[in-house]
Amino acid sequence: MADSSKPSADEKPPTYKPQQLYDKPRRVNAEDLELYTRGGYAPIDLGLTFEARGHKYTVLHKLGFGPSATVWLVRRSNGPSGACSFHALKVLRADLSTPERNLEFKTMQRLEQVGWNCRAHPNLVQIQEVINMMTPNGLHRCYLQPLLGPSLFHPSIAEPTRRQRHFSRQLVYAVNYLHAFEVCHSNLSPEHVLVKFPQPYSGSEENALLNCLGPVVSEEIVSRGILPAAHHPRAVVEPASFSGFDYSSVTDVALVGFGNAFAAIFPPPVLRCPVRIFPVEVLFGHEPSPKSDIWELACLLMMLHAEPDHLLHQSCYVRLVYDWVTYLGPMPSHWRGRYRWDRYNTLTPPGQMQHQDLLGWFDVGGASRPLSRVIAASASHLTPIEREALAALLREMFAWEPEKRPTSGMVLSRLLQLKW
Repeated sequence: MADSSKPSADEKPPTYKPQQLYDKPRRVNAEDLELYTRGGYAPIDLGLTFEARGHKYTVLHKLGFGPSATVWLVRRSNGPSGACSFHALKVLRADLSTPERNLEFKTMQRLEQVGWNCRAHPNLVQIQEVINMMTPNGLHRCYLQPLLGPSLFHPSIAEPTRRQRHFSRQLVYAVNYLHAFEVCHSNLSPEHVLVKFPQPYSGSEENALLNCLGPVVSEEIVSRGILPAAHHPRAVVEPASFSGFDYSSVTDVALVGFGNAFAAIFPPPVLRCPVRIFPVEVLFGHEPSPKSDIWELACLLMMLHAEPDHLLHQSCYVRLVYDWVTYLGPMPSHWRGRYRWDRYNTLTPPGQMQHQDLLGWFDVGGASRPLSRVIAASASHLTPIEREALAALLREMFAWEPEKRPTSGMVLSRLLQLKW
C-alpha cells in the first residue's frame, strides 16, 4: 500500500446495500463490517507492512475503532538506520478522506491559521504526520500520533484517588486552551480521554509493549461473496484490552477525537456526540457553542468523581432530559415546544410526548436528586469542603441556559482555588 496523493478515478462513497455483505462477528467487539466496501474502512490485517514518506510501517495491534476510522499500533522503521519507534495510526474511511468531507483535517488547518498548535499543549493529542494509504476501498488519509494508553475511564482505573483531582485539572486546562482559540471540541466523551504511558517504549521493547496491550483477540471474517476478498481484512480484531498496563503509574491524560471539532464562529447544524454527555440546550434549538463544551466537561468531571449511572449508560434523549430534570429541577418554561424533533428524534412519537407535557420537564418544583446529594453520597475520596465546592461548580456548569455557565477559564480558576 504505497503512499499516494490521488484517489483512483472510480472511487465512490460507501454504498449501503440492502443485502448483507458479511456475517456479524460472534465473539469480537469491532467496527461495523458492512463498511468494508468501496469508500469505507481500510482493509487492514495484523502484520501488514507499507511504506510512506520514506518510512516503513508494520501493523502490530488494534487500538480502537469508531464510525469514521480504525486506529492501529504501528512500528515505524526510520530510514536506512532501521531505528524503530511505536505510534498510533488513525486510518480514516476513504469517503471521509476527501478535502470536502475530511472535517478533522479542515478544522486543524483553520486552527493552524489562527496560531493554534496541539503540540504546544501536553494534554492534547499531537498529529505527528499525515500520510495517505491506498487500498481497494479507496484513498485513506491517516494520522500518525503518539501512542497513548486506554481511556481514563477504563474499569481498571475507575477507583477515585488523589489522581482524579490532577486529571480533572488537566482536562480543564486542555479545554481552556482550545477555547482560547475559539475552538470547540464538541465530543468530550470518556472514550476521548486517554491516559499517557509513563515512559515511551523504545524499539527494542516491542515484546514488552505487546504484553502491555494484552493478547490479540480476532475472528475470521465470513464474507457472503458480494464483494471481492480484497475489500475486507482476513479477520476482524478486537481493540487491545491493555490487560498488562500498569495503571498505578499513570500521571497524565490527553484529549483526542477532534473529528467533530469546530470553530466557534462556524457551529455545525447538528451536534454529533454521545447521548450521555449531550448538552441539553442543543435539543431545544440552541446552537452548539463553547458553553456546550462546558456542559460536556461537567459530565466528565461528574463521571470522574461521582460515577452517576445515567451518564455511563444513557442512550435515549428523552430519558436523558428526564434524568437531568431530577438533578437540576425543571427546564426554562420558554423552552416548551422548542424540542428539535427534526434533528434529534426519539423512539417516542412527538404527539405522545406533547400530550404527556414532556414528562413533566417544565413542572414547577425543585430537583428530586440535587447534585449536592449525589456528590456527597458518592465522592468519598473528596473532603467535605471539596465535595461542597465541586457540587456548586457543577451546578453552575450545568445551568440550563448556556449563557449562565462559567467559561473554561473560570472553571480552571475554581479548581486551582481548591489546589487541584
